[in-house]
Amino acid sequence: MKRLFWVVLLLWPVVGLSMDGNQLLKACKMLLKSETTPLSHEESMQAMVCSGYVGGIWELVHYLRVAEKPAGNLFCPTGRVQPRQAVQITVSYLEQHSDLRRYLASQQVVRALQEAFPCKTE
Repeated sequence: MKRLFWVVLLLWPVVGLSMDGNQLLKACKMLLKSETTPLSHEESMQAMVCSGYVGGIWELVHYLRVAEKPAGNLFCPTGRVQPRQAVQITVSYLEQHSDLRRYLASQQVVRALQEAFPCKTE
């Protein structure tokens, strides 16, 4: 199991670059399913992909905001947001925008979070 974890971790940049919204939606639905149903090993791996993907984008934008970088204003949550909430927002967005799922998953996560947590324009 540890070896598989490291393989996934090392291949993450390669997998992440080619993931589209359809693949992310499938992985995130698996993550939400895991709350009520035991998952197989393969399903657990899919769920981890969603968790890492959405969480990674969330953390990157948070870091950029703290560092006062322009990209830190991609979305602006108010208060504390739980990781599950970010995943639910992403799933809802992908379900509502099926025409956009063919595009990069990272774009769709950012768009979903922008829609949910818009930044105030001055």
